[in-house]
Formats: sequence, structure tokens, C-alpha cells
Amino acid sequence: MTAFQRRRATTVVPVSTTVQTFLRFFSSPFFLREHWTSADYGGAPIGVGLLIALVGTVVVSRTRAVSELSAAMSR
Repeated sequence: MTAFQRRRATTVVPVSTTVQTFLRFFSSPFFLREHWTSADYGGAPIGVGLLIALVGTVVVSRTRAVSELSAAMSR
């Protein structure tokens, strides 16, 4: 909530969503008994999928339409 007081919603929401989504994937090998290397092709499809999702999140969050919509909803 402090982030919403210091930054615009168009900046805070994509970052918080990204952290909640990707932190699980990157931290799971440390806490679970599954590893990316046990997946097919050494986990490359998982990594590529995460990279595409991350790039998509950044691209969509930076569009003018999303910025205007988020600004209108936060009023």
C-alpha cells in the first residue's frame, strides 16, 4: 500500500503482479524438490515461456491505453 502512495498505479500494479507471478517460478527449486532440469529439454520451454510473459507484461503495462484506464479507475 505504501507503493500506491508514492507511485502511480500504472507503475505499481504491473510490478506487483509480476513479482507475485514470477517469484514462485524462480524460488520453487529452492523450496520444492522439483527442478527445471528435470523438465523436457532442460527446462528451456519454461524459461522461454516466462520470458515471453515478462516481456508481455512490460509491453502491455507501458501502453497509453492501459495508463489512461488505470488513471481513470484510480480517481
